[in-house]
Amino acid sequence: MMQSKRLIYVSLAILLLGSSFVSGPAQVMAAESATSAPVQSSTPATDAASTTEQPQSSDKKPANAVPSTAAQVPAAVSTEPSGKPSNADNPTEDGWSFLLTILRRGFSRQPQEEEYIAYKDVDRAKFSGMSILTNLGNALGKEIKVRRWHWDATQGKWIEDRSQRKAKTGWSLFWGSLGFLDVESYNLVYKPIIGQKQDVPVGTYYYQFSFSDGLLNAKTFHSQLAKVVVTPEPIPATAINADTDNADGTTKSNTFRC
Repeated sequence: MMQSKRLIYVSLAILLLGSSFVSGPAQVMAAESATSAPVQSSTPATDAASTTEQPQSSDKKPANAVPSTAAQVPAAVSTEPSGKPSNADNPTEDGWSFLLTILRRGFSRQPQEEEYIAYKDVDRAKFSGMSILTNLGNALGKEIKVRRWHWDATQGKWIEDRSQRKAKTGWSLFWGSLGFLDVESYNLVYKPIIGQKQDVPVGTYYYQFSFSDGLLNAKTFHSQLAKVVVTPEPIPATAINADTDNADGTTKSNTFRC
């Protein structure tokens, strides 16, 4: 009886000692697995963050990028005259002669290219000094057609005015028969005997003169464009041009007079 009790006690002691040895290493392994788990999971998280940030950086636009709607904004209409009338005729080469033999017809003396005139003086403004060369047999003179354009600030372009009155040349039994014809002075403002005169308001204008010559093969000759600016007030002169003669010593005669 006593021996059986000893065996029971010894077996219980052995069981208790064995369980303590088994539980110790299990706790150590659990602790090691707990500390190693966060280290292993941190690496994938970092890689995932880096992969998601790369496509976002490629979608960014430069700070100075121009919006696509900027090219659709219409340009502002210019209020200042620019360019020349697009539907004007091309000027014909100047006519000239040699020893009273006509070698080329046209304007031998052109209208002045540009001139400024105050509105208060526009009634006295005129084109003077133009001459033409024609075929023989024009003793009774020639009819000169006139075109005029004005700058429309609201539309930003040149507008051709209604038909202008014609100019004419003088006639000469001697010189006219040889084709040398002077164009009579052309007033900007028309002053009819009866009716209201034509007004030329403040603004910028272009004039062009032309004539036709020939019977069977008639040809039209066009002058250069002449710009006239009518100002509200006189423009004071800042310089004086003393060059009153042409290069060959002859007196300049294509003048714009008031």
